[in-house]
Amino acid sequence: MWNDMEGVCVNFYRCFSAPEYVKNRTHPPICSFDGNVPIICCTDCLFFQDLRKIRWNNNIGFLRFNGPKSKDKCLNYVDALPYPDKTKYTAKLLKHLDPNTKCYVITQSIGRINTPLPPRKAAYMAHLANLDDIGDVKFLCAGAIISERFVLTAGHCVSGSVLGPVKYIAVDFMKTDTYAPLWQLYTVKRTVPHPDYQLPSKYHDIALVETKKIDLVLPACLYMETFDRKRVREIIKASTVDNQNNLEPATLEELDDFACSFLYPTRETLPKGFNTTIQTCFGSTGEADSCQSATGGPLMSEHLAVSCAPLVYGVTASDRICGPAGSSGLYTRVSYYVPWIESIVWH
Repeated sequence: MWNDMEGVCVNFYRCFSAPEYVKNRTHPPICSFDGNVPIICCTDCLFFQDLRKIRWNNNIGFLRFNGPKSKDKCLNYVDALPYPDKTKYTAKLLKHLDPNTKCYVITQSIGRINTPLPPRKAAYMAHLANLDDIGDVKFLCAGAIISERFVLTAGHCVSGSVLGPVKYIAVDFMKTDTYAPLWQLYTVKRTVPHPDYQLPSKYHDIALVETKKIDLVLPACLYMETFDRKRVREIIKASTVDNQNNLEPATLEELDDFACSFLYPTRETLPKGFNTTIQTCFGSTGEADSCQSATGGPLMSEHLAVSCAPLVYGVTASDRICGPAGSSGLYTRVSYYVPWIESIVWH
């Protein structure tokens, strides 16, 4: 009993009102201790698993840090950085006394802000580059920035480019022939292809490129099988280069395993044919388009499965044949490689 209310004895870190009690110096009765952690009389209706794994964001409310590591890192970025979709919302924390149960109900209210936003920019995009014989920048492949120091790309982009080794990462641009000083260029520290990748195979065609800290970008998050796959697949886009060298997203649809196996049968680069565990394929089933696939670039989902951050669903393993309706492309399935990525990027 506390303040004429029937409370429940719970761990301090399970009672959402506990920090408020401490702040206001209205300390609740202590029932016992679990080591050094007090078990307190809590008058909330429901309890959290662990408040130390929850953070409040004024735009999107509760952020739950319950793993895996890549998801928690993503939430850190979302909490700290100005993702465009996040700034469209405002969150309020509400607490009221339920007259029937005689305990406090904790809820959040998320409202939409109608303030016009500037045009969206793919701030997670990067290009891998080196210099030619006369010192001009030559683009090799695209990639997705997934942390302050790492870009996710295809294994073939770092293992045998005909243009030479990857030396630079270029970010903050939307055309591949823009005046070079407008780019942010970062020197590559190391490239890490997947240990099972071997040219010319398309299996395990995924790699990481490390540089120093990348400024002024919004990292993309990694898709995991724990997310709602059907909803994530609703808005899938791949990076393409149009006739004017503009980087543009092309909306695609995931094809079923039968179609992928038919489109990508046994060949030199696929000695065992299409592998649905580590690969996926997407195609354009609508009108014809004119583009060139950005090899190594990300296959992105704009479904906001991780609190307003875009998700990397796949990595471009082979160029999509652009132009005719029904064209398709082969992609490395990112979710399969999340443990490997985490072991390098966030070890």
